[in-house]
Amino acid sequence: MVLAAAFGVGPVMTAFSYSALIPTFCLSLLGGVNGPFHSAIASALSKSAAEKGRNAEREQQELLAVVSALVALASIAAAMLVFLFARHIIDLLAPGLSLPPPGGFITDSSSASASAVTRHIAISQLQQMAPCIALAPLIGIGFGTLSARGEFAIPSLSPSLSSLSVLAGISSYFALCRWSPLASPQREMIGGAFLAISFTAGAFLQWIIQVAAEIRSAPSSQPLAAAATPAAAAQTAQQQQPPPTPPAPPAPASSPPVDSTRSEASQEPPAASWLPLDALFARHRERLHEIFAVLLPATVASGMLQIATFTDLFFASFLPGTAAALGYANLLVMAPLGILSSALLVPLLPLFARLAHPKDRALLKDSLRRGLVMTMAVTLPMTAVMLPLARPIVRVVFQRRSFDASATTLVSSLLSCYLLGSPCYLVRDVLVRLFYSLSDGATPFLISTFAIAANAVLDFLFVHCWAFGPQGLVLATAAVNSASAVVLLWLAHRRMGGLPLSLWWPSFSILLQAAAATAATATATHALLSAALTAASHSLCFHPRWVWFLDAAAVGTAAGAGFLVFCALVVAMRLPEAMPLWARVKSLLQKYGIVKVRTIP
Repeated sequence: MVLAAAFGVGPVMTAFSYSALIPTFCLSLLGGVNGPFHSAIASALSKSAAEKGRNAEREQQELLAVVSALVALASIAAAMLVFLFARHIIDLLAPGLSLPPPGGFITDSSSASASAVTRHIAISQLQQMAPCIALAPLIGIGFGTLSARGEFAIPSLSPSLSSLSVLAGISSYFALCRWSPLASPQREMIGGAFLAISFTAGAFLQWIIQVAAEIRSAPSSQPLAAAATPAAAAQTAQQQQPPPTPPAPPAPASSPPVDSTRSEASQEPPAASWLPLDALFARHRERLHEIFAVLLPATVASGMLQIATFTDLFFASFLPGTAAALGYANLLVMAPLGILSSALLVPLLPLFARLAHPKDRALLKDSLRRGLVMTMAVTLPMTAVMLPLARPIVRVVFQRRSFDASATTLVSSLLSCYLLGSPCYLVRDVLVRLFYSLSDGATPFLISTFAIAANAVLDFLFVHCWAFGPQGLVLATAAVNSASAVVLLWLAHRRMGGLPLSLWWPSFSILLQAAAATAATATATHALLSAALTAASHSLCFHPRWVWFLDAAAVGTAAGAGFLVFCALVVAMRLPEAMPLWARVKSLLQKYGIVKVRTIP
């Protein structure tokens, strides 16, 4: 909301949409909670603690020293390359921001000038955010280290530092603009710099907080990542030095002298501080192989989804303002979907894995049915409520200051297109976890690869050939997600010896009917409330701020009415998955005497 009010869909946010692609990808994928580095490091350190016993701390220090050194070298090199070739990277990601191609979409001089400013801002922002690429893997390693030590508060809360840092940077930008008004190109350049630098400062804050937490939680009072530094390593070696032993009795003359130091060294490996990196690498080769065996496939699989975003933004660069609008619309859809996916998908993978044995195939099919029904039960009402209310939702959430009515029109149309594919988005994720539980990662990988290629082709057709505009990019993504879900369902049907889809249809039919009634209720309720509030505002001359509150109240009331209708219908039509929840609600109502509930015959 703050970014929308500050920059709208202008050059700053459009440039940030492109310049932040690689840094955001690194921070969310490599440095994020539940990312590849987090999962691999937490798993390896936990196993080391279970297997090594009293030597676990030294084992972890050595292992983490090697991983940190290797990752730091690679990430610093990648950050330097991004900084040096920022201009070429932006031109590759957003060719429409450079000079307009013959027969392209940008035809007038004003659009070309705005694109040139946007390109210059994007290049500067990418250079300013290049340090995030070096910090991201180290942040992920820190998350894994703290998780292995049972510290979960810092990994959960530290990502909010990035948001706080960006808010502080935007506040400083507002203060500067109020103190010294700036001309248009200079204002955009300074605003882009404030945004990028505050984003990078948030990443530094995350890393600093993690180092402090590692120092506090480490048994040896030092962070694991610092195990390879000479001073800390010498202190560790001194602390770990065994107590002196009494001198051995003199050996007989016939036997050669025994080197006690050599015998102890053969039994106990030397400390990590006195070994070069290659020796540590050789000692922990097996554990490093285990870490990177988890790390590399997870990074590649997660990166496939990011390539689809690259494809959409590649074509969006030829349509001024589209990249920023795509970001706003995607945020409104993915915010609730992210919460729902965490609540629904996280428990499904272990459940499917426990039932992966062929003798439990019937139970696995039933669990899959319940997972799909529950996924549709939470995404269909959200889609049915947000689709008719797309424009008022965008107006309430974003429309202020730089975000004007034209931006609301563009973002609301993109939001409607995103919502059309949202149910299939989570259905596809459920089916992907089914294949993972069956130890089949190749099938989802191949489907994702073909989906990315199909998305690129459809983007080209919808935007370049059929002139669908920005909406064509989102429609292409929705179509590809829907097709992927259908193909995965068909492959699961074959893999599991047939799914009783005809027996599943009644539940899906109930959900579809309830969703249609929900959309009609939300539309009618909002129309009535908007007409009444508009008449009241004209007659009573409300302050504009009160008008916003009334508009928000109308949207909230319409959404609440739609959700109530959906819940009432699924209970009245006796959806099997809804009846246990309804029984618990009835018992609570009866327990507290709120209302007497009549049992549905």
